[in-house]
Amino acid sequence: MGVPPGIRGTGAPLRFLIDECLHASLTRTANEAGFEAYHVVHRGWAGVPDHRLLEHALRQELTFVTNNGKDFKKLMSKVGVHPGLVIIRQCVEPVLQQELFRVALKQLAKLPDLKITRWKSTQTEPSTFTSFPDPRPGRFILE
Repeated sequence: MGVPPGIRGTGAPLRFLIDECLHASLTRTANEAGFEAYHVVHRGWAGVPDHRLLEHALRQELTFVTNNGKDFKKLMSKVGVHPGLVIIRQCVEPVLQQELFRVALKQLAKLPDLKITRWKSTQTEPSTFTSFPDPRPGRFILE
């Protein structure tokens, strides 16, 4: 028996919080692919400011899914280490949102487990780090 698609290696499964600007059916899309997902509206957070939604996502270690890339990239840049951000194009029908998210989920499932390096207050460098290919040609992500 293999590992469920939403679970990568031995790490914890990816979990998603879907923004209210995206269709609620994206939670089902994630669930069908083996991922845990919640919609902002179903959590009772409709109308909550973006920075508060980000706080909820960070506290619960949820990757945020939105079409509001401009605002969330700015907010995430202030955070440092975070569970992730998935941006789906604006102004697309729910069926296309589902397909775009399905493609993103397939790519995310292929990535190796990510380890968060814990920093000690006396350290100036992380104790370990690794690199792996970024999905974009010619780029690498360091952790």
